[in-house]
Amino acid sequence: MNLDTRTLRGWDVSLRYALETRVGDFNLTYLASFLTKFDQVPGGQAAELVAAKDEGLIPASIPVAGFADLLQKDGNQKARHTLFLSWRRDPLRIALSGRNIGTFYQNSLTLNDGQLYWIPAVTTWNATFDYNWELADRDWRLRLGVNNVFDKRAPLADRFFGYFADAHRDFGRNYYLQLRVSQDD
Repeated sequence: MNLDTRTLRGWDVSLRYALETRVGDFNLTYLASFLTKFDQVPGGQAAELVAAKDEGLIPASIPVAGFADLLQKDGNQKARHTLFLSWRRDPLRIALSGRNIGTFYQNSLTLNDGQLYWIPAVTTWNATFDYNWELADRDWRLRLGVNNVFDKRAPLADRFFGYFADAHRDFGRNYYLQLRVSQDD
């Protein structure tokens, strides 16, 4: 049961622009989310656990966490940005997308001087190259994709694989080849 009360406030931005030219069609999309509040108050059994810990019925060494102000804490970024650019001139299409995940601190880790351990913002870029054609009443697309073009590593964190997997991926640069066939309507 999830009986906790979670309050989120913020705003989103979406900008889209398309341009048709003699050399091809260009598209730009920018998406962003900005949080200004992220609070969680325990409810139900979680409230009972918090009360029991406050009364000393549960040892202080047993964590009862995930409440209060969670903004920029343990993977909850204030801001996320996504940018998508593409060019298309049949039968070709080239696209580039970037994603930025904002800073946050890792609650379970503090530095020697008592300062919070901040995980820096990370931006990764992906690219795709498409070739499209029709054959036998079907639409075909061959795509070569490159994820994490600049081989950006996830920032270090005190977690299972040395990074904060709830927010970041650490696959490094990787390639894929995809063939898609769809029925022509």
